[in-house]
Amino acid sequence: MVFTTKSVSSLGVLIRSMLSYRLLFLLGVALVALSGSLAKSLSFHSEYVYALELWLGSDKYLHFIVSFAIGYTVTWATPFRLRRYFFYSVGVPTLVTFLAIVSDECLQLYVPTREFSYEDLLANVLGMGSGIFVCRFLEMIFIYLSKRKEEKTG
Repeated sequence: MVFTTKSVSSLGVLIRSMLSYRLLFLLGVALVALSGSLAKSLSFHSEYVYALELWLGSDKYLHFIVSFAIGYTVTWATPFRLRRYFFYSVGVPTLVTFLAIVSDECLQLYVPTREFSYEDLLANVLGMGSGIFVCRFLEMIFIYLSKRKEEKTG
């Protein structure tokens, strides 16, 4: 395949648009998580969050699911060129997500409508770690299958 200046330019536009969609999706997941936390903290429509926790069986499950989604999408939204380097693909997303989770839990010490829980913190950390692991594992499978397909055709 011969790459021309125009094809490389259009490829760059495609990559930038994909990256912007990934970042918008990440922003959406973060806003859902933040709105749930704020709803409980401000007692503003918090009954919906409590109903979801009750439906799931425990608030720990909700903590795990939301943290899983955040960990997965933070890793998934990391640009491809940075994913080659382990620290950027796992370290920075993990650090940012971990700091957000810990700060949210620690702020609950000062909010009268909330209470700090080590179990919630553990569910968040396990969910975040699981999300990052699943994303990286699926990427490795995809890369392996892509290389295998290239070997068969090439």
